[in-house]
Amino acid sequence: MSWLQTVLPLLASLAILFIPGVILGRLVGARGLVWAGVAAPITVSLAAVGAVAAQLLHIAWTLPTFALWTLICAGAALGIRYWWLRRDDNPEPLLPVPHQPSWRVVLSTGAALLGAAGIIGVRMTQIIGSPGNISQTYDNVFHLNAVRFILDTGRASSLSLGSLDVNSPAFYPAAWHDLAALVVQGSGTTIPVAVNVLNIVVAAVVWPLAAILLSTRLSGSRPAVILLAGALSTGFASFPYLMVNWGVLYPYLLALALLPVGLALMVDVLGLGADGGPRPALALLLLFGFVPGIALAHPSALMALLAFSIPAVLWALFLGLRRAHRDSAAGQRPVGDPPGWRRPG
Repeated sequence: MSWLQTVLPLLASLAILFIPGVILGRLVGARGLVWAGVAAPITVSLAAVGAVAAQLLHIAWTLPTFALWTLICAGAALGIRYWWLRRDDNPEPLLPVPHQPSWRVVLSTGAALLGAAGIIGVRMTQIIGSPGNISQTYDNVFHLNAVRFILDTGRASSLSLGSLDVNSPAFYPAAWHDLAALVVQGSGTTIPVAVNVLNIVVAAVVWPLAAILLSTRLSGSRPAVILLAGALSTGFASFPYLMVNWGVLYPYLLALALLPVGLALMVDVLGLGADGGPRPALALLLLFGFVPGIALAHPSALMALLAFSIPAVLWALFLGLRRAHRDSAAGQRPVGDPPGWRRPG
């Protein structure tokens, strides 16, 4: 089998990873690069939580199940947004009034993403070799059999996948396996091909997009920032390539690819993001939708998110205390005294 014959699994992986998140992100008010960046993480959360809910309700994990779950969550997201906008205290909109990005920003984003996807995608195909190859490592025995277990039994919950035994369930973060099973169902391909194509999409599309989003939230949506972020996302020897070579660590690959999105949302929740991003209320809502996915992809990535957020939290706390001190000092100044003037005695 050649890589040209993987077009259908590739399209299925892209559709499954992005379409559900695109729908929900739009319904809650995300726009622009934030909307694109949170799409895959929201989809991962939908799949991971949906698989748990389906098993608790004794429903098999299939594409129709996932589609129905997406529609239910979309209705809930629409209800949350409607409730917010209909509140009596006339809250500010979740997002600033959107402005049309310049053609330079649009072109630079497309170029950065296409360039990064091309470089990482080619390198990943070289590492894998043939689309039907499987990694000859210990962990891969579990990962491939977990996907087969989901397809055979319809049981995809992270609460029970660890033992691959319906009679003795054990926890194992199953978000990646849930998605891989959906790709097999959606494309009709074999498990090895679906696994390889899904990993390529995660490494070559989800990861660069997440890196670009984080960079723009820290430094603004300038073409130079976007292009540099896309280029740098391809330059690490350990990630994403080591995840498909040592271990293999497919769930960890997915979790680390999502991590920059969580950091970007945390920056906006704290009010430290560059102009043009989501307001803290929307960022918090998106973060709420992000956390289940990264936790059920690999819990260690959630711990990393908390650890990496500490400097931002401390900086936001410092800025808040400084602002409170200035407001307090301004309130104590006698009325009518010019700024900087001090009464004698």
